[in-house]
Amino acid sequence: MKIGSQSRFGCLLLILIFILTLGSPDADAQRKRRRSRSQDSLLTLLNAEYARVFERPGHREFREVKGPATFLHNGAYMFCDSAIWNVSLNQVEAYQNVKLVQDKTVVKSDNVIYYGDDNLARFRGDLVEVYDKDKNTLRTKYLDYNTEDSTAKFTFGGAMKTAEGEVIESERGTYDAKTGICRFEDNVEMFTDSLFIRTSSLDYDTNQSKAYFGKRTQMWKRDIYMRGDYGWYMRDSGVVYFDTSVYMNNPDYEAWCDTLYYWQHDRHGRMRRNVQLLDSLNKTYFVSDAANMDFDSVNNLYATLFLDPASVFVGENSENKIDTLFCRADTMLFYTQRVCDVSEEQLKDSEEARKQVNFDAIDEAEKKAREKKDQEKKAAIEKLPEYIAYKKRQEIAEKRRQDSIAAAGGAVADSLAAPATDSLANIAATSGPSASDPAVGRPSLPGKSAGRPSLPGKPAGRSSLQGPATGRPDAAGPDHAEKPQAADTLAVADTLAPARDSLQAVSDAERDTTQLRFLKGYRNVRIYRTDIQARCDSLYFSQIDTLLRMFEDPVIWNDNRHQLSGEEVVMQMKDNSFDRANIHGNAMIISQEDTIHFDQIKSTEMLGYFNTDNTLRRFDALGGVNAMFYMEEDSVITILNSKQAQFMMVTLKDGVAEKLKYYESVNSDAFPVYTLPIDKQRLKGFKWRMDEQPKSRFDITRRVLLKSRRASYLVNRLPFFNRTNLYFDNYMKDIYRQIEERAEQARREQARRDSIEAVRQEEASRMAADTTLGIHTAFDREGDVILDSLATLRPTPAKIDTALVDTAAVVKPVGIEGVENHSDDGFVEVQVPEEPRKMTCAEKRAARKAARELRRQQRKAAREARKARQAAEKAARAAAREAARAQKSVNNKLNE
Repeated sequence: MKIGSQSRFGCLLLILIFILTLGSPDADAQRKRRRSRSQDSLLTLLNAEYARVFERPGHREFREVKGPATFLHNGAYMFCDSAIWNVSLNQVEAYQNVKLVQDKTVVKSDNVIYYGDDNLARFRGDLVEVYDKDKNTLRTKYLDYNTEDSTAKFTFGGAMKTAEGEVIESERGTYDAKTGICRFEDNVEMFTDSLFIRTSSLDYDTNQSKAYFGKRTQMWKRDIYMRGDYGWYMRDSGVVYFDTSVYMNNPDYEAWCDTLYYWQHDRHGRMRRNVQLLDSLNKTYFVSDAANMDFDSVNNLYATLFLDPASVFVGENSENKIDTLFCRADTMLFYTQRVCDVSEEQLKDSEEARKQVNFDAIDEAEKKAREKKDQEKKAAIEKLPEYIAYKKRQEIAEKRRQDSIAAAGGAVADSLAAPATDSLANIAATSGPSASDPAVGRPSLPGKSAGRPSLPGKPAGRSSLQGPATGRPDAAGPDHAEKPQAADTLAVADTLAPARDSLQAVSDAERDTTQLRFLKGYRNVRIYRTDIQARCDSLYFSQIDTLLRMFEDPVIWNDNRHQLSGEEVVMQMKDNSFDRANIHGNAMIISQEDTIHFDQIKSTEMLGYFNTDNTLRRFDALGGVNAMFYMEEDSVITILNSKQAQFMMVTLKDGVAEKLKYYESVNSDAFPVYTLPIDKQRLKGFKWRMDEQPKSRFDITRRVLLKSRRASYLVNRLPFFNRTNLYFDNYMKDIYRQIEERAEQARREQARRDSIEAVRQEEASRMAADTTLGIHTAFDREGDVILDSLATLRPTPAKIDTALVDTAAVVKPVGIEGVENHSDDGFVEVQVPEEPRKMTCAEKRAARKAARELRRQQRKAAREARKARQAAEKAARAAAREAARAQKSVNNKLNE
């Protein structure tokens, strides 16, 4: 009885649990899910023209559907012209005009096999197309579409084209219609907004128009090449992001970093961590942990480097060995500017700075000393008795007359080799003139430089550079018309004025686009090279004048013995080395003799001159010179020599003073060294700062410089887009054709510019040759006078100083009567007689000699013109060959 009651109680308990389970919410949910799955798994035929039921062996039921038919499964509608429906296996084979539509996603094909139990549609055919709600199109031949997950997967190659014209293709990939994300894998190639991309894998978000890259991603944008691992590109903002092993280059620069943001529309880039920028043309590296770069519309670069930046110039020393110059600052600004954009104000400032650096004050002082000596001699002569003074004056007059005749003869010889005057535009692209350049002149002793250039920001305004025309003698005003300049000794040049004006107009249209480099450094600047070191607060380098300016407490160490310091230092570069230095304000040079004795020179200004190996060979102290030198006896320093003068010049050999010269108000004292305390052996402001000297390149930067990789990446060509051309009617072939047409147009434009430049050079050479021929152009081969346009235009006659030259002793050029002798400016007056007299034998010989010289100059001019023409033709042929090779390469790629 007890046992039976327990059994009944257990049965009642089980029944109760079962009832509670059926009535619980979880049970209802489970029943609903089972009912939903059973309903979704049901493949339904919504409509058709007719359907025929038949059976095959094995009791399998089939239905043959004809006419436009519609099936429904998982909320996806499938349309077709005909189908075989296997009811037993829940499977449909659809043919002709097949279209599957689900949530605005459309798949089209010629046939499909749909597996209802697997929710899978396998599309096969010559063309399978997928459209989404944004009109993006994916085309392939093999596509599987899952109606439950709304995902499509293609294999054996496919290509997608977005509504904006972007193109992506790969070997395989997937598309998620719910998230709008497409994933492409294996040999991925993409074209978007003028960007060509090749990568290992890519995810494209159709909702944001954003592409996520995988490893080994390469990108091309016009002449910019980029490479990196991982990153993304957003079309709307035009931002490219690369992370890990980033490399990029263009025709002038290469760059490396760990992270890169690049705004392609603004051509602005931000580089972070392990940044290196290589200026390939000037062999200069810029390294830092952060840099911002901008390219303007004419391809000028503006780069700001911070977080421990440094510049590294890979140069050579006097022995042709690599000797690198290192420079660091807290912040660096490197930028370029075209020659044609350099303002007149910049050119004037640069020219003035060049004049100051190249000014030789010692030469000027010696000139003044000679003048003073001549005045004293003249005054002494006036004090002599009259007959003796008269004889002295006669001797001086005779000497001056001989010098004048020699100078006149030199003017004739020099006129044959006078070069054409360069325009101001050419000055901007060359280094500053030497101190012996007559264009620099000998101004009075300069003071400080023309102000410190504005360091912050980009360069000032860019006005168009207009070089001064080679004017006629009267172009500068009436004063110059009375005394023509030496460059216009012939009126021949005026007969070519129309041609020159037309060439000038062409030159203005074809402006010089050569890019000049500029560098600015802010705060804590240090410079190191094995032979010279320096430090200052800020610096500025301009390629216009090749001057390096250092500001605020600059100091330079040379040969580990000499220390130069002042308030401002301007150094001129020449052939990748320092040529000279100009020190302004409290200039001082200190040379170490031993641990406690130092030779010292202090003045208002100093000029230092360097050898090709950057060793100091000479320096000039200018204005209020104070100097202290130690003298040795038996290799022991015993005497301190103190000097005061207005000017001083010191020449050195092997770092040791070899010759000293003093000028004006010289005062000298000597003291035994042992009687003077150390403070009396120091000039005011003395400070030996060798502890601040950079000892090695590692005091500047410890970064390892990377080698150029440009050659290794030149073999990487633009993607071919074979599948895109197959599925989208040669879409990318048309894109490449348009690019090639623009490139060909650019090459033709460059060839035209080269041809114009060749013609300009040829005309300039001919004009220069004609200008150097002088009076000899008035003779023919036999010495007869030629009456033509070259003989009708003559400059104003030059006047000879009769007080210095005896007119009876002037030797007139033979062949033409009335020819006056050369003046001090080298000009002649040609007066063609009405009836030429008969020439003597000597005159005929001179005429034949002049004719031979004329023919020699003409042949030389013809050779130069022929060389210029051949160079232009060679450049044009090279451009044509390059265009043909490029076209052939593109055709081969397109054919592949």
